[in-house]
Amino acid sequence: MARAEDLLETAMSFYTDDGLPVPKPTPAKGRPIVYPRPLVAAKLALHDAMLAAGMSNVELGHRLGLDDKAVRRVRDPLHRSHIGQIEAALRLLGKRLEVRVLEAS
Repeated sequence: MARAEDLLETAMSFYTDDGLPVPKPTPAKGRPIVYPRPLVAAKLALHDAMLAAGMSNVELGHRLGLDDKAVRRVRDPLHRSHIGQIEAALRLLGKRLEVRVLEAS
């Protein structure tokens, strides 16, 4: 479990690398649950929103004033980014980033 978060995030990066939608989680059925870190979750949401909108990195970059390389980094779950860039990109796609704090289980 100590490395499960890293494993999950690495596995999700394969979907973004291949341009595939991120799969929805399956029910835990009593098994331990692992969540991606908030920044990674936001990047995965951006990836799926771009796929749904049919928007390319080039087009998103043009709208955000970023080059293609910068957009790739913003979308890469394994690259550190500023949450504000992801929030701005989601806004361009008609999405709103929401943060919630829940009791730990």
